[in-house]
Amino acid sequence: MSRIFTFLDFLRSHKISTAIIFTALFVLFLDGNSVWERHYRWQRISELKETISELQASYDENTRQLNELRSNPEKVEKIARERYYMTREGEDLYIIERGSELEEFDKPEVEDNGAEPEV
Repeated sequence: MSRIFTFLDFLRSHKISTAIIFTALFVLFLDGNSVWERHYRWQRISELKETISELQASYDENTRQLNELRSNPEKVEKIARERYYMTREGEDLYIIERGSELEEFDKPEVEDNGAEPEV
């Protein structure tokens, strides 16, 4: 008990120092602008800067492609043919897709009687 009273007497005699220490601890650890909050915000800022740089690179690439499409009609035709399957008048378009259904028919049948398949 005497230690508690000694500590309380010390706090009473050093009121200003005690107030400064408690205020500093509150600001450093418990406040909305504490050390932890600042650290979190700096991490978030660095993540956002990386995202901005990625989006800026994507924007630059898209702008380059747009300028190329505006200045080069052959490029527009190529994209129209490849992506949208457009054709010129009088042309026929045949689309051959390789999928899991078609691959089953391409495999040779193997007989279960132990004989090797004919080549």
